[in-house]
Amino acid sequence: MTKPKVPHPPAPIPAALADIGPAETMTVLQAAERLGISDKTIRKAIQRGELIAHLPPGANRTRPGRFKYAIRPEDIRAWWMRGYEP
Repeated sequence: MTKPKVPHPPAPIPAALADIGPAETMTVLQAAERLGISDKTIRKAIQRGELIAHLPPGANRTRPGRFKYAIRPEDIRAWWMRGYEP
């Protein structure tokens, strides 16, 4: 049985990400802190393919967790507004 998605974000996205420019990226921890959720929630969304995150050049793709993902503001906003699974 799957968990239901949280249909509405607990806080408006503009307030949480207002000072992030479109050319900037965030780490998993930075995004979690700004949104007030667990970094595990964000990592799970990345693993499930629900949240787009980019790996830095030269990252070891065979050993997850050994590098920092780069998340673009528009990707985190889109994921957040669709609702997320904790």
